[in-house]
Amino acid sequence: MTAVIGMYGYDGRTDSQLPSSSPHAHLHDGAPPLLLLHGERDSVVPVQWTRGFARAWADVSEQPVVYTELRGAQHSFDYFDSLRGRVAVDQIEAFAAWVRSRPALSRRRNSPCGKRPSSS
Repeated sequence: MTAVIGMYGYDGRTDSQLPSSSPHAHLHDGAPPLLLLHGERDSVVPVQWTRGFARAWADVSEQPVVYTELRGAQHSFDYFDSLRGRVAVDQIEAFAAWVRSRPALSRRRNSPCGKRPSSS
């Protein structure tokens, strides 16, 4: 796998429990680079789930983790044309271009964001 791009933060939960098929159950040091986008005001999937998943991935994987929380955005923030949707598209394009341009063994120090997810 080259990279993972996740939107809206759904990770297999139907409540606070994680199923064995959840991406959480498959984290390892060789996990690929990750870009997560989530709306700050998502009323469908709690933003705390995605924050925690980004931290867990960053703690385990040797590859970069980029977490973007779109201020004021709801779930499905890209369904209609909007500034938030355009920001998401721009970030996805930049992340994909970065992934395609890097050597296969590049490490976290070359991340497009340069930092790990915060614990907020």
